[in-house]
Amino acid sequence: MEPQNRYAPLILHIDDDTGSLFLMRLLMERSLGDVIVVSITCPDDALPLAVHLEPDLIITDINMPGMDGFEVVEWMHTHLPDVPLLIVSIFHLSLADRLRVAASGVVGVVQLPTTPEEMVRPVRAALRAFFPLEEAS
Repeated sequence: MEPQNRYAPLILHIDDDTGSLFLMRLLMERSLGDVIVVSITCPDDALPLAVHLEPDLIITDINMPGMDGFEVVEWMHTHLPDVPLLIVSIFHLSLADRLRVAASGVVGVVQLPTTPEEMVRPVRAALRAFFPLEEAS
C-alpha cells in the first residue's frame, strides 16, 4: 500500500487489547464506510509503521505495557507533526494530562465507556478536512 495513492482515509490504531482493536475496526468500518484501519498491539512497532504508512489519523490507548500512550503521542508529534492524534482510554485523564497531550497535537480524548456515536464523532471530525465521509448504513 502506497500512502500517497490512497483514496480512503487510513487510521492507525494502537492498543495492547486485541478486543478493543477488533471493536474499533468494526465500528469505524460500519460508521465511516470506506476507511482503512490498521491495528497494532505493540507501541514500539507502531512508530516505524506510522512513518511508513503516513496515516491520516492515529488513535492510541494510554495504558499499555512498555511505551505508554503519552510517549506514543510525544513521539508521533515529533516525527509526524501533521497527523492528528486521538486518545481513547478507560482511565480518567487529569487536567494536567489533557494539557500535556493537547500540546502534542492531540485533537481529542475519548473516555471509555462511551457510545458508538461519541467514539466516531472525533474521528469523523479529524478526517473530514481531507475526506468527504459519508454516513455508512
